[in-house]
Amino acid sequence: MRRMPIQIDKAVAFLSDDRPVVQIPGAPLRDFARSPAACRIGELAAENGLFLFNFEHRVELELPDAWIEPGRQEEAQTPQWVDGMLPERKYQSFRHDLQIGSFHPGHRAKWTTHELCHGLVGFAWSPDGTPFFHAMAGRLAELLPVALWYFFDEFRLGRCRDHKGSGALFQTFCPRCEEVAAEGPREWDSDRWIRGGIGYFEKELEKLDASLREGRPIANRWFQIDLTGDGVAYARGHHRRLSSASFGRFAEQFLVPGGGYHRDIASLRERVVAVAKALLLGEALTPFAAPEEARNRWIVQDMAWRLLQIRAETDGEAAVSLDRLIDLLASDRSPEVAVEAYIALHEEVFVPAPSEIFAVGYAIGDVYGHGCAQLRAGLASICPLTLEIFDDAGVDPVAAFSRLDPARRVSLGLRWADWLTSRHPQLADLARYELALRTAKSDPVGIALGTTGADARVRLSHGAMVLVVDTDVVRLAEQVDSGEVQGVVVDGTVELHDGAGATPVIDRHALIVARDGAGELLLADIEVEAAQALGGLGDGGALNLPTGEREALLELGLVVPVSWRISDTTGVTR
Repeated sequence: MRRMPIQIDKAVAFLSDDRPVVQIPGAPLRDFARSPAACRIGELAAENGLFLFNFEHRVELELPDAWIEPGRQEEAQTPQWVDGMLPERKYQSFRHDLQIGSFHPGHRAKWTTHELCHGLVGFAWSPDGTPFFHAMAGRLAELLPVALWYFFDEFRLGRCRDHKGSGALFQTFCPRCEEVAAEGPREWDSDRWIRGGIGYFEKELEKLDASLREGRPIANRWFQIDLTGDGVAYARGHHRRLSSASFGRFAEQFLVPGGGYHRDIASLRERVVAVAKALLLGEALTPFAAPEEARNRWIVQDMAWRLLQIRAETDGEAAVSLDRLIDLLASDRSPEVAVEAYIALHEEVFVPAPSEIFAVGYAIGDVYGHGCAQLRAGLASICPLTLEIFDDAGVDPVAAFSRLDPARRVSLGLRWADWLTSRHPQLADLARYELALRTAKSDPVGIALGTTGADARVRLSHGAMVLVVDTDVVRLAEQVDSGEVQGVVVDGTVELHDGAGATPVIDRHALIVARDGAGELLLADIEVEAAQALGGLGDGGALNLPTGEREALLELGLVVPVSWRISDTTGVTR
């Protein structure tokens, strides 16, 4: 076995040095300030022209039937919105051969550097590669991103007091951990995450080498992590695509050996080790190309693959024209020229609309890049009445929203409401109310443990939302739904008017939206001062409200105790 010659103390010393946080297009800056490893990945990504696309803005094209394994058609379906959330299907969404990473607003911050680490490593492909080749190449491409996630990124990473020192949380999501980590690295920490990561890395390389020698997958399981299984699953899901004539053409015309693409597993292995040394020791890493050249390469490759994907199920005159366009892109390497040529092609033959093909999740010129139809479907799944108001006014707001929708790890509905606040403020309250109705949840811990034996400190029920609004949003929603209130354009802003031209009366108040143990909706009006008090509770505190109001909120389960006693000698339920 060729061991990775990294001394733990040198890695700790290098990662402990302060360095500036680098902004990567398509990613929140705060994602790189969380840990020393995250900061270093951002630095390396910038040197290699890497960036992220917005998953919610990107339209996934349907896979050709020939690329889908029989019996797995359902897994290959494009994702659909559910209450403002667009799920990411692993089978379709992730490809090792896509150098542009995915930013999903609904995922935790670790994903940013995980995706960029994949880009730094690249992938291996061979025209005669067997499923075993693809499985081992996929396993190797996952190694450093996984070691980063579970080990290196945990070095000096802040976590909440409940999870401090526990490492990555696997499938558990902790909002408080995300908040604490975003505050920046912690001074306290040992070298155990570096030590453990190097040990895992070396052991996985050892088992990979053994697998290649023996011609069979040999696992290196760590808790529930098994890269062997991941590699086999990837090969099963992608072998037909990777073995297609389309991919062969893609490799021949658009891939650059040593530029993210490796012709064999040995060269990919060397790159993985080189990136690990650059991450942990600060060793120089040969960039794929100058940043701007590399960025253009990733865009051209992305665009080329989307064109090849629709070409795979196109025939006749349209196929001949697509071939010419793909050849043009291969020789010219200009995304803008390809867009212009495709627009002209779309006017002559039947091919998918440019707005679909070029909905890639990042800007291409001033017009393309954002899947407005997809975003509209998402907004309709979470804030349908707000969209109805715009339709009444004859205004389509989605394109303007998409161009100003930043990379933030908050839901589509919240980003939409924030955008409305600055552009169409009368509609923002209704949007937040619609969002609350569809996303409010019950608090299983609070419901199960109740108030018997509870101590005095309380917190807001998990899954509840507190709204401070300037209109009677409950009544307003009914009026919009019935057509009694509609949207009109006034000085470029959409406002709410009834049939007589009157606008809603300002009536500042607050309400809580939640669900009880049976899943029934809970809606309670409260004073603005009470809402402010609830907003200041955080993880728990004393709720300074009149006793009757406090007890009513407890009784409804809208606030729940922070802690409970083992026994309740008072016999009183509070």
